[in-house]
Amino acid sequence: MAEQGSPPSEHTIRPPFPRGPFSLILLLALGIVVAGGVFFRHETARTRKATEDHLSSIADLKAVRGASVYRDNALHWTARAYLKFVPPYCAAPRAGDAAPASACAARAALAADFPASGYVVQTDGYLSTAGCTCP
Repeated sequence: MAEQGSPPSEHTIRPPFPRGPFSLILLLALGIVVAGGVFFRHETARTRKATEDHLSSIADLKAVRGASVYRDNALHWTARAYLKFVPPYCAAPRAGDAAPASACAARAALAADFPASGYVVQTDGYLSTAGCTCP
């Protein structure tokens, strides 16, 4: 032990705090957090845009009415579009949507209006692949 007034021994001298590596690690962590935030905002905006496009396409498909030669095609793609939601709207209708408001309702309208269309079989195959059983 060092006496009072004598210089401290080697064991009592503290080395200086290594600020360089600590600052580098802190900067790296901050960069990761900022990059994660930017990525999250980008993905949120991309998902919102995809959902808006999806809803817009369903509205466009429902606009094909009556005796249009494209009505069977529109009903087929409407049924497929309802299965893309999370969770999918298989038999339960999506609240606020005009008829057909579910994949099964679109399939039923397709089978009723166009029983000889090849889209009926394609829609059935797509619904069964997606695990959707219609009443």
